[in-house]
Amino acid sequence: MASSSSSSSSCINQEVFLSFRGEDTRETFTSHLFHTLCQKKVRTFMDENIEKGKKISTNLLNAVIEGSKISVIIFSKHYADSNWCLDELVKVLECKKLNGQTVIPVFYQVHPSDVRKQTGSFGKGFEESKKIFQKMPEKVQNWRVALTEASYLSGHESTKFRNDATLIDIIVKDVLKKLEDLTISTDFNGLVGIHSRIEKVKSLLCIESSDSQIVGIWGMGGIGKTTLAKTIFKRHSSDFEGKIFVENVREKSEKGGRLELLQKEILSELLNEKNVKSGSNIPQFTNQRLQRLKVLIVLEDVNRLDQLEYLVGGLDQFD
Repeated sequence: MASSSSSSSSCINQEVFLSFRGEDTRETFTSHLFHTLCQKKVRTFMDENIEKGKKISTNLLNAVIEGSKISVIIFSKHYADSNWCLDELVKVLECKKLNGQTVIPVFYQVHPSDVRKQTGSFGKGFEESKKIFQKMPEKVQNWRVALTEASYLSGHESTKFRNDATLIDIIVKDVLKKLEDLTISTDFNGLVGIHSRIEKVKSLLCIESSDSQIVGIWGMGGIGKTTLAKTIFKRHSSDFEGKIFVENVREKSEKGGRLELLQKEILSELLNEKNVKSGSNIPQFTNQRLQRLKVLIVLEDVNRLDQLEYLVGGLDQFD
């Protein structure tokens, strides 16, 4: 049986939905994660209150997923053994695409590449599920696409932490920060039509594409340009391997040498390291590293073309 929380309709509007393989982590990792989230007063959905041998209805499960702000997918060794889990995953990613739901993958004792390519012990489970549904190739293909997409999302790997306690602490902090950001991003102070603008800018970003895109937002002051940019950044930053939001570019660039400092800040954040060389001649290897990353850069209050050209270098390093 797969995973989630109580079957009552009062649980539909939860903040966090947990998808996991019960036999792998129900009484260990997922249980500890669930209770830690609850201790932090985060409304979290997990199926611990369902009587043994019973399943939550598909309709209620879908309503729970749709009503959640964040879904945490715990990929473990036998996750793909369960068509129930795989169907959950497809539904979660559907909500991500349609509703902007935040998705956090956790790779628990499995590697992201095994999830991505359905290999290793994880792949063996997927093969079993595939055999059962061999007469439904479209369903199996949907599972494959969902696993591949989820494996590329920014998440957490258990192998990078010394113990589960540390991993859970990091995940909970991540969830709390994202929930805080989501709360801020939904407070639009009565800005008319901003939801349609969000969808318009999102479509222009072509998030699923591997091509570089530049999208400009302009207009008179007070119409919500910064709010719009911040909301999109917060909702979709998990789709990128590197991301940075640079505020007050016009003000900062007026100070001597500040553009180079801003460029250095951007490169350091994207590459996750200090003392990156910047300036007009960025090292070729730095450019090559950037080309391997999918990044999101937001420059707020740009008022000159040379600022854009200097800070992103005509996008040559991002092609």
